[in-house]
Amino acid sequence: MTVVSSEEMTWSDGSLGCPEPGMSYTQALIDGYRVILEADGKRYHYHSGGSRPPFLCADPQGG
Repeated sequence: MTVVSSEEMTWSDGSLGCPEPGMSYTQALIDGYRVILEADGKRYHYHSGGSRPPFLCADPQGG
């Protein structure tokens, strides 16, 4: 596994760049992180912010 990038982010809302259909999110800027890992040619995006621990984001969007 390789770390492709690791960076501080200011997410545009409570979805932390990983919105799920049918959910509503806090409309405020949230400081957090985005880490992208690569294994076997596939990239895995992990997002975190506020008090939420890092989680795998299957469909990452924006920042």
